[in-house]
Amino acid sequence: MAESAGVQLLYENSRIRQPFEEVAVELIGLAGPSSVERTRDAIQINCEPEEIGPVILVTPDAVEFRLPTLAWPHPGIPAPSSRLWRRVDLDD
Repeated sequence: MAESAGVQLLYENSRIRQPFEEVAVELIGLAGPSSVERTRDAIQINCEPEEIGPVILVTPDAVEFRLPTLAWPHPGIPAPSSRLWRRVDLDD
């Protein structure tokens, strides 16, 4: 089975998978169409449609499911944001 672009992004610099990366690979497969962003210690999966789809944040400690919302940092100027819906520790 061919890996999606999101999964390929996880391993640009390394072929070694960390345990939290294995979780992210499974979630990318379950999430369907999505975009993936990553840093050294976090993987963010933006489910489509991006403006209203949930965001899944995978770290070595936990998986967070976040729902989109609007923040109002200045009067009359909305900014896209997200709020925590559920956090699942990877130790469990």
